Amino acid sequence: GNIITWTGLNVPLSGLTITYDATVNMPTLQGGEYLNRAQITASNQFDPNSEPDNDDGDQSEDDEDSAFINTPIADIAVTKTVDNANPSIGENIVFTIGANNLGGIDATSVEIIDVLPSGYEFISYAASSGVYDEESGLWIIPLVSAGVTETLQITVKVLDIDNYVNTASLEFLDQIDSDESNDTDDATIAIVGITDFAQS
Repeated sequence: GNIITWTGLNVPLSGLTITYDATVNMPTLQGGEYLNRAQITASNQFDPNSEPDNDDGDQSEDDEDSAFINTPIADIAVTKTVDNANPSIGENIVFTIGANNLGGIDATSVEIIDVLPSGYEFISYAASSGVYDEESGLWIIPLVSAGVTETLQITVKVLDIDNYVNTASLEFLDQIDSDESNDTDDATIAIVGITDFAQS
């Protein structure tokens, strides 16, 4: 039940020490979920300034103490850029999507969706990790390590269709994503060399 009981002790004036390894559960981002408390629950001798087994969480007596670790989280930040924001119709351009893990733990089974709008024709892609399916628009990355950015470059041809806003969004990961404000980014272009003729 996640409780370690240390019994049958004869504690000398120099004290005793116990060490153990603990494997933490998946974070839920609840407050205090990685707070570990220890207290004396019973003693044959009288303690003049502490009462055993009365820890209420404030660690106000010297027969109780606590320690904690920061909640381990993943945070995938999605970025989107284009190498030429003012192309001509029929020209090839390259979109670069970044998946940057700003958190403290690795992110696994990461999925980012980038469905090309009708203003582009898919040519090819190159990814630092994972695979991209141009039909579904899903970029599936097995692992984005903490502090690492994986990239996807999509080469497209610019078509004569006024639908150029290209958006990439985080769809899924195995862990909790701690910041949803950086899960989406977009890039767009402005076609050059077009002259409008008005008929009178």
